[in-house]
Amino acid sequence: MSRCSEEIRMLNDIGILDFVLTELTLFLDTHPQEQAAMEQFNHYARIRDNMTRDFSKMYYPLTKDLAQSTTEWRWGGAPLPWEGDC
Repeated sequence: MSRCSEEIRMLNDIGILDFVLTELTLFLDTHPQEQAAMEQFNHYARIRDNMTRDFSKMYYPLTKDLAQSTTEWRWGGAPLPWEGDC
């Protein structure tokens, strides 16, 4: 798998997890005692955290807190949408 296709796949998977977490948040807003939904939220939040951390190490940080580096400031390292990197 090429670098760009792997990068795009990972971004897509992170987007899917964001959608799942948003939906679970909305459900939990109206069903705050629902234990199964809370467990699902925590499960998918851990997966998303791991995926964004892995993505940030491989490509560029998706959030400022993942821009940490000992050699350079990486926050501005992502390609801009109009640059057509991938």
